[in-house]
Amino acid sequence: MRWSILQISEMQLAANAAHMQTVFMAFSDTKAADTLLEEAMHITGILELLTEAFYFVGWRTVLALRLLPGLKNFESVGMRDVRNRIIEHPDKPSGIVNQQFSVGRVDEGEGPRLKGAPPGETRFLDNGLLANAKEFADRLLPRLKAN
Repeated sequence: MRWSILQISEMQLAANAAHMQTVFMAFSDTKAADTLLEEAMHITGILELLTEAFYFVGWRTVLALRLLPGLKNFESVGMRDVRNRIIEHPDKPSGIVNQQFSVGRVDEGEGPRLKGAPPGETRFLDNGLLANAKEFADRLLPRLKAN
């Protein structure tokens, strides 16, 4: 899990850098800016795929952990909410169907977000991959040490 978080963080930084370079180059070299934009979009697409994969694997990990003694009721709220309301059941009343992947900010500890805030709301349902992974670890490690 740590490896995937590091890979995603590196890609997140690369995507942010490529998008920023595109903005600056658009005023001087439009052909180079177009090429860079294509690269940034490619990196962003891979990042989105890896982010979804992280949540699929993370949810399977939660289910496996619940089979262990002392972890029957283990919960990771961020992982659960992204899996239930964004990936698996966006069509439900509490789901989110708008497709707004965002790269997020590494320096703020957010990470990539699969969907934006619901219409009319300012709070994101998805706190970001890095924040959700931290919450997962913060909830799991004390429980493992206690058992």
